[in-house]
Amino acid sequence: MHSQTTCEQEKGVNDVTCPPTARGREPGRALYFDNNATTPILPSVRAAMCEAMETFGNPSSVHFCGEAAAGLIDRARVSTAALLRCDPEQVVFNSGGSEGASSVIVGTGLAHLRDGGHGITSAVEHPAVLRACGFVRELGFELSVLPVDGAGRVDPGTLQKALRPDTRLVSIMHANNETGALQPLDALSRAAREAGVPFHCDAVQTAGKERIGLVEGFLTISAHKFHGPKGVGVTTVRTDAPLQKLVFGGDQEHDRRAGTENVLGIVGLGAAADAASVRLDDPKEQIRRGEIGGRLRAGLASIDGAVVNSPAEGCLPETVNVSFEGLRADTIVDVLSARGVAASSGSACHSAHPEPSHVLLAMGLSAERALGAVRFSCSCLTTRDEVDEAVAISGETVRQLHAMWRSVGTA
Repeated sequence: MHSQTTCEQEKGVNDVTCPPTARGREPGRALYFDNNATTPILPSVRAAMCEAMETFGNPSSVHFCGEAAAGLIDRARVSTAALLRCDPEQVVFNSGGSEGASSVIVGTGLAHLRDGGHGITSAVEHPAVLRACGFVRELGFELSVLPVDGAGRVDPGTLQKALRPDTRLVSIMHANNETGALQPLDALSRAAREAGVPFHCDAVQTAGKERIGLVEGFLTISAHKFHGPKGVGVTTVRTDAPLQKLVFGGDQEHDRRAGTENVLGIVGLGAAADAASVRLDDPKEQIRRGEIGGRLRAGLASIDGAVVNSPAEGCLPETVNVSFEGLRADTIVDVLSARGVAASSGSACHSAHPEPSHVLLAMGLSAERALGAVRFSCSCLTTRDEVDEAVAISGETVRQLHAMWRSVGTA
C-alpha cells in the first residue's frame, strides 16, 4: 500500500543551507536547483530508514532476525514493482544507476563472449552507459552509436536500420540527464522487441517523475534521484536473455547479484517509491510540476543573451538547460554558488571538467554555446518563490558578468 504522503506534508525538507566556503560566506538558506544530480531525502523516507535500523539481522539468515530483515526487503520490492509496473520477482536491488547499467551491458557482453555480436546505443547517453559500451567494445564487440536530432532524440527509423541479426542489446535512455529531452521510448523498445533484441532503458532521470512505458528487457533506476538515499538502485529484468552476473558469492537477488543486501538503503528506496507513486497519481501535483518547470524555463529565457537548449516539447519540465551568450558555464555556476544558488554545468559526473558537453555537441550546438550551458533542475519540493528568486539572482549574475567582460575589453 502506498504511503499517503504528499509534497505539502513533507514540510521543511527543502530547507537546505549553504555551508561556509573559503570565501568566508556565512551559512544561509540555499536555492537548490541541481536535483538531476541528487535530491534531498524526504522526511517519510528518513523515518522509514530510522525505524528499519532496529532490524539488524542478515536477510539470508533463516532465524527470526533474518526473516524480519528479509520482510523489509520484500515490502520494498513490492513498492518498487508498483512504481515501475512490473512483477516483484523482476526487481533486482543494487547500488545504483551506474552498477545497473554495467550489470546489463557488461553482463550481456560476457554472456556472448564466445559468439560475439553487436550492440546499439545513442550519442547522448550517460557516461555510465557509454563507458560500459566502450568496455564491451574492447572485448571485441561491434558498437553502433546512433545520432540524435536537434532536440536530442533518436529517430526510431534509425534504430530499425541499425539492428542486425547478431545485435545482442539496445541501450537507450528515457530522459536525458543534461537537457531533460524524452526519447520516444515506446517506439524504440518496440523496434527492438520486434527484432527479438533485448532493450535496456536507463530510467534514472524519469523514475518518480514520469510513468515509464513497459520495457521488455532491462530498466535501471537510482533511489537518490527521487528523494531516496544514495548507494541503492534497481534493475528490472523482464527477459530471459542471457546475462552474466558481475558480483559473485551468494544467491541473493534471484541469483543475479550476490552480497548481503543494503537493507536500510532498500527500505529507503521502497519508501521513496511509495511517495513517488502517490505523486504520479495526483493530478494536482502533475499540474503543479508543469507550472514550476514552465515558470523556470520562461524566467531563464527572459535573461539577456539566454538561449534555452532543452526542447520545448517532449521534455521533463523539471530540467532547463540554458546557454548564456559570451559566458562560460563554470564561471556562472561558481558565482551562483557564492550567492546561494546551486546549479550545474551539466552532468554531475563531468561538472568538474570544463569541456563541451557531448550531449549538446551531438545535438549540433557549437562548442562555444555548449561551454556556456547551465543546467537548472527542480524537484517536487521546489516552490514558485524559489524559482523566482533563483531566476532573479541568475539574471543579475549574468548582467554583472557581461558588464565586467565589457569593461575588461574596453580597458
